[in-house]
Order: sequence, then C-alpha cells, then structure tokens
Amino acid sequence: MTPAARILLDGRDITANLIPAPFGLPLEGGGHVIPGGALGFGKGPLLSLTVQDNEGKKSDSCELELDNREYIPSPGKGSKLQVSLGFVETGVNYMGTFLIDSWTKKGRPKIMSVTAKAAGLTTEIKAPKSRSYHEKSVQEIVQYIAGRNGLGAIVNGEVGGIKIDHLDQSSESDLNFLTRLASRVGANFKLADEKVIFNKAGSGSLPSGGAAPSFMLTETGQTEWDCTGSTRGDYNSVEAAWHNVKKGEREWVKEGGGSPVYRSRKLFKTKEEAEAQAKATKGALARGKKVFAATFPGRTEMFAGAGLTAVGFDPDCDGSYIIKSATHRLNDQGLTTRISCETSGEGNDDFWGGEGGQ
Repeated sequence: MTPAARILLDGRDITANLIPAPFGLPLEGGGHVIPGGALGFGKGPLLSLTVQDNEGKKSDSCELELDNREYIPSPGKGSKLQVSLGFVETGVNYMGTFLIDSWTKKGRPKIMSVTAKAAGLTTEIKAPKSRSYHEKSVQEIVQYIAGRNGLGAIVNGEVGGIKIDHLDQSSESDLNFLTRLASRVGANFKLADEKVIFNKAGSGSLPSGGAAPSFMLTETGQTEWDCTGSTRGDYNSVEAAWHNVKKGEREWVKEGGGSPVYRSRKLFKTKEEAEAQAKATKGALARGKKVFAATFPGRTEMFAGAGLTAVGFDPDCDGSYIIKSATHRLNDQGLTTRISCETSGEGNDDFWGGEGGQ
C-alpha cells in the first residue's frame, strides 16, 4: 500500500513543503500521498516522521527529521503540530496534537531534528505548586488541576469515584502530583490533545468507560517480534493496611487469595484507599509476567491502551495483551508500527516438567 500523511503547523497544512510535488501528490480530504521507496524521500526535506503513543506516565511524542542541506529556519518553540498517518487505500488516521519542544541541527550531513510533546505539557504544569486536598474524589482533584492549567479532563468512572481522605501537594508540580495520584489509585495518567487523561491501568477500557478495541496481529513473515516471560508478579494475593480511627488500630484489606502474599508497606488513611492500592498492586504485579513486542508494516489504527491478540507466533507467546506503547514511523522504507505489550500470561509447558509459558 502507498503511505500517506498530513502535517499541520499552527493550523496550516505544510505537507507539500516537506514532500513537494510531483513526489508528494495531493490526497483527497487534505494531506499528501507519499510514494513508496526512495521516490518520495530524498526529493524533499522530510527524512522521517515518528509518533509515539504511550498508555501512561510517559507523554506522547512526535519527532521529525529533516534534510537541512538547503537552509530551513528552526521552528518556534510551542508551535502546534497536528499529524495524521496512514495509507492512500485505507485513509489516514489522526495521530494527535503536539507542541514543539526543541530542535537540533547537526552535520554532516546537515540534518535538523524537531521534537514535540503532547499538547498540554506546558511550563505551567511543570511549575511547583502547593495545595491540600481534603475529602475529595479523584474526579474532583483531576478536574481542578486540569482546569487551572487550561486543559480538559477525561477520568475513568471507577478511578474517579475513589475518595481521597487527605493528600498534600507541597512545592510539587501538577505533573508530578498527578503521576503520584495515579500510582496511588491504580490509574494511568497521561496528557494528550490538551486533556488530562486518567484511566484504570491495564483495564482494556477507554477512559470514558467503554471497552477499548482489540486488534489481531498474525505472524505473516513480515514481523520482527520478541516475547519474554518472568517470575515477577508470582503473587496470588496482595494486602494493604489502613488506620481505623474509630478502633484506633491498623486493619488489613486483601485482593486475591492464597499464598504467596505481597504486603504493601504504606499505611493508608481509609479502607477505600487501601483497597484501591491493593487492587492496583495486584494488577501491576500480574501484568509483569509476560511482555510482547513486535514491528510490522504500518497499522496506525493501533494505540496504547487497546487490546491485542497475537496469533501464530509461538504457543507460549500467542494470546491476549494490552498495548503499552505504539510507535508509528514513516521513512524511506515506508510506514511501520512497533508495539510493546504486557499481560498476566498463563500456560503449560510439559517440556520443562511443570508449569511454564510465563
């Protein structure tokens, strides 16, 4: 198939500047066709375009690599990039809005690299602030912080309903505080398209609560892949403690059943917070049992947080996963996608004389 792209800078379509005619041909609905192989590349400034989508904590990013043998002025920091990628035959998918963060020029050959981070990752959200949150829900806290940074908020209902007894933000950036809050309640926090997004970690659901799509990936001989199993997370249950003020004593909550048991060292103020932490820790430990990564011809519809079913790779590696990151790269070799996934993973392996496949 024929790769296609659309790139806007502060609302202005600059695709033709990066891949000039006749090597870049107008695409219906906006954007430019990028002929395969070296025909389109090397005839214009664009050498490569990479978009990375992450499930949580690490912000989404975009990077352009440009041929700078003929002088190209450096872009203004904070300029807004909007990127769509795909194929002529199937159409392009919107990949996100990014704010230009930095540029680098080097030689020889003369090349300029431009990096952009998810829109919303501003100086203001990284500045130290102080505030206390008392008897507030996660939904209320996230909406308040998003609002004071001029951002929207999308919060998973299950996560958003968790009540926080008391939490202090002391000379701490909103970025770090939200990351800490997400870890506390078993959520993934990310910035994307000028929104603060809080989703339940590894849930396979969208932040809005609906089920995330699940994609199938089949071994076709065009895929580079690897899969690693680990004994990390071999706990059948997790316990977390909270302080019962009325009784004046510590009490424990448990997620799962049986041994071995993982015990959280932190003492929580409410039973609800302890339960949320136990559940989050159990999920995080389980998700570390098996990881799968693959690179294949571009599938820009895949995104972090969606499900993946791997088929035909290896009996120990086939199965269901959650996509942790999806990296889409366009260069003179065409359009490729690389995904990194994780799952709890279970199976049998009689060759080793016992349970395996993890």
